[in-house]
Amino acid sequence: MRLLVAATLLLTSLAAVDLPIAGSQALAAAVPQRQAQIRIVDASSGSWGHIYADDFRFGTVATARPAILFAGFTFQERPPGQEPPTLRPVLVPDLLRRTEAAAREMLERVGLAVGTVTTRESPATPGTVLSQAPVRDTWLEVGGAVDFTIATPITVLVPDLVGETDAVARRRLAAAQLTVGSQQRVESRQPVNTVLRQDIDADRRVPVGTEVGYAIAIPMTVVVPELVGRTEEAARGDLLALELGLGAVTPRESRQPPGTVLSQAPAGGQRATIGSDVNVVVAAPITVLVPGLVGRTEAEARQLLAGAELLAGSTTNRESRLPPGTVLVQSITQGTRIEIGRNVDMTVARPVTVLVPDLVGRNESEARSLLDAAELLAGSTTSRESREPPGTVLAQSITPGSRVEIGRDVDVTIARLVTVLVPELVGRNESEARSLLEGTELVAGDIQHQESPAQPGTVLAQSLNPGSRVEIGTPVPMLVAVVETVAVPDVVGLSIEAARRELVVARLEVGSEGLLETRIEEENTVLEQSRQAGTVAAVGTPINLVIATPEMITVPNVVSLSDAEAAAAITGAGLVVGVLTERLSLQAGGTVLAQGQAANTQVVFDTPIALQVARPRIVWIAPATLLLLVGMATLARVRKARRAETTRPDERPNPPTETGDLAELPQLRIRPEADDETQRTDPLDGELMK
Repeated sequence: MRLLVAATLLLTSLAAVDLPIAGSQALAAAVPQRQAQIRIVDASSGSWGHIYADDFRFGTVATARPAILFAGFTFQERPPGQEPPTLRPVLVPDLLRRTEAAAREMLERVGLAVGTVTTRESPATPGTVLSQAPVRDTWLEVGGAVDFTIATPITVLVPDLVGETDAVARRRLAAAQLTVGSQQRVESRQPVNTVLRQDIDADRRVPVGTEVGYAIAIPMTVVVPELVGRTEEAARGDLLALELGLGAVTPRESRQPPGTVLSQAPAGGQRATIGSDVNVVVAAPITVLVPGLVGRTEAEARQLLAGAELLAGSTTNRESRLPPGTVLVQSITQGTRIEIGRNVDMTVARPVTVLVPDLVGRNESEARSLLDAAELLAGSTTSRESREPPGTVLAQSITPGSRVEIGRDVDVTIARLVTVLVPELVGRNESEARSLLEGTELVAGDIQHQESPAQPGTVLAQSLNPGSRVEIGTPVPMLVAVVETVAVPDVVGLSIEAARRELVVARLEVGSEGLLETRIEEENTVLEQSRQAGTVAAVGTPINLVIATPEMITVPNVVSLSDAEAAAAITGAGLVVGVLTERLSLQAGGTVLAQGQAANTQVVFDTPIALQVARPRIVWIAPATLLLLVGMATLARVRKARRAETTRPDERPNPPTETGDLAELPQLRIRPEADDETQRTDPLDGELMK
C-alpha cells in the first residue's frame, strides 16, 4: 500500500514539474505533453521502507545517461556545467539464480558495476549466479562493484573403458555420471563387445552427463569362398583355411556326383564372421517325387511315370462306374520321394474332377441329402466289402472339392459285409490249415478224421471250395488224415517165410527176428509176435518175431567110459545114442573107444552119437606074428601118406579123427599069458559104422 501511494505521488509530481535539462531544451518543453514509464523499486527492509526510481529516459533523447535520480520523492536538477552531485548509496539487487547477462543488466540498472566474475562447479543451471558479494540488500555507493560467481557444470574423470565389455563400460559411465555416446562397431579378434577405444581419453575431466562414445569389437569377417562345384571335403578345407567352419551339410538329389556342393549359405563373395559356419547343400543320389496319378488315364499315368523316371508296376482294376483306365489308387502316395526306377502299382477306374461334397464316412441317406443340397444327383450305388458299418459311403465317383456342372450324377460305393477267398487247405497239415484260415479271418469248423495213406494230420478235404468267397468268420469244416490201420495177422506157428508173406500182405513190416532155442517146435517156426493177433496197428508198423531154432547141445566126452555110462551121459545131455560098433581092443569089454561127434562140439538136440566100444576077445599071438602085424600097419601108414601127397589140396581127405584113424589102423588086444612070456594078438578086422 505504501509502495502504491509513493508511486502515485511520484507520477503526479513528475507530471506537474517542468524539467529543464542542459542540452535537452526540446525534451523539457515536451515533458508536459509526453508520457514516461518509471520503474519503482521497493528497497525497503524492516517495517519501514523507501522507494527509489531507476534511471529513465524519454524516447530517443540523446543523453548518455538520465540526469534525474529519484531518492524518496525529491527531484534534484543538476545545473548546466556543474559536476553531478554526490549520489546517495543504492541497495545491491539479488543476483542469485540469475544468468550472468541478467545479473550484469540488473547491476547496470541500479548503477553498480560488475566486479570479479568467477566460476564454480555446481549442479545448478550452468551460467546462473551461485553467490554474490556484497549480498543482496547491502547499501553500496553508486558505481560500486559487485562480485559474483557463475555456476559451471560439475566435471568428472572419464573412466578407462578399453578392454571392458560393453555392459561393464555402460555401468562405469553411469557410475561416473556420464552417458553413453555414439558406438562404433569395429571388426577385431578381441572378444565380442569388448571396448577397443573411446573418443574421450581416460582420466580427462568432463562435465557430468557428457556423452562418451567408444568402439566395441565385433567378430572379424572374411570373404566366403565359392564352394559350389567343390567336393564336400575340398569345401571343408577351403573354409578351414579362412577360419570358417563347415556347418550343416544337407543332401539334395542331383545328377551331380554325390558329395558335390550344389549351394551354400552364405553365398560365395559375402562376408562372414570368422569361426562361423557355412551351410552347404551337397548332391545325393537322385530321387524324384511320385507324381499324382489318381484321376488320370492309365496312358497318362504311364507317361508321367516315365517322365519322372519311374516304372509302371502292376495294374489292377476296381469295380466302379468311372470310365475304364482312370487311375483311382496308386501304390505309392503322391509327393513321396523315391529313387528313380522304382515300380508304382496302380488301380485304375474312371477319373472325376468335380466340386462335390465329401460323402465318405456318411451313411447313404446323409450322402443323398448332401448331394441334394449341392444340387447334384445321386448316381448309381455300388457296394464294396469293408469293415465299416454296412451302408457307409466308402468312395464316390467324383472327388470331394472337384467342380462339376449342377445335375451331374455322383456315383457312390457303400460298404457291405467283408468276404474273403477260401484258401486251398487240401494237402496241408492241420496246423498250417488253421494258420491259413486265421490269416484270412476264417475259422476252422468241425474237424473229422479219416484213415489215409497220407501223412497223418494232412487235410484230405474241405467243405468250402478253394477260391470261393465267403464272409469273414465263416467256419470251414475239414477232413484230416489219421494213420491208416490194419488188423495184425496171427503168424505164430507159421514158418518164417509164411509169416513174412502174411505181414507183407497185411501192409505191415517185418521187424526184428529173434531166435529162441527149443526142443519142441520145428526149426524156423514163429513162436511169438510183438503185437497180438487181431489188434489194430498202423500200416507199415514193424512186427517183431521170435523164431524157433533147435537147441544146441555140447557133446560130452564119453571115451573110456563104459557103454552104460556113455549112454547115460549122452541121453542126459539131450542127445541120443547112435550106432554102436565093436572092435577088438586091449580095453575092457564095453569100454567106449571112440565117439562119432568129438567131445565139446555143439550139435543139435537129439543128435545121435555113434559109439565104438571094445569087444571082449582073447587072441594068442606069437611074438613073430606080432612083429609081422606091426610091420604091416607101418607099411599101410606109409602107403596112405604117399596117397595123401599125390592128392590135390582141395581133394585131400579130412585129417584123421579119433574115429577115422581107428577104422584104418589094425586094432590089437594084447593079453599076457600066465604060464609063459609069450603073448597072442588078434587083429581087429571090423570098423565103426559110419
